[in-house]
Formats: sequence, C-alpha cells, structure tokens
Amino acid sequence: MIQETIQIDDRVRLTHDVPDLSLHKGDEGLVCSVWHIPGLLYEVEFACTGSQLGVRALLMQQEVEVEGMAQVVPRIS
Repeated sequence: MIQETIQIDDRVRLTHDVPDLSLHKGDEGLVCSVWHIPGLLYEVEFACTGSQLGVRALLMQQEVEVEGMAQVVPRIS
C-alpha cells in the first residue's frame, strides 16, 4: 500500500511505542517539520496529558501513518 505524502500540519498516528519518550502506538501528534536527511524524517509534536508542554520526536516514515488530511490545529507553546 502506498502511503499518502505526509506534510507539515498533518495529524499522524504512531505505528509503534517510543518508550524513551513515553509515547505509545496509536498516540496522535502534529507534524511540525519534514527533514530529508538522508531519508525522510518527520518532527512530530505530541500533547502530554496534565502538562502544558508537548513532546517532540523525530520519526521515520514507517513509524507514523497519516490520520487525515492537513488540518490546522493550535501548536503547543
């Protein structure tokens, strides 16, 4: 199956756990930037329950899947 091109401001879902960051398969985040070094990487921000700060992760293409079309949602400051 060919995955849609992921773009900035797309909502994505994790395809596996990231224990070092306390993120779990199925968690949803917002793509903040796209990196092309030497492969395709995505910087994704996840909201943390009970905290005003978010967690950002640099993830490979196979670690996320598109949740929907690009959506404008507020960024965590």
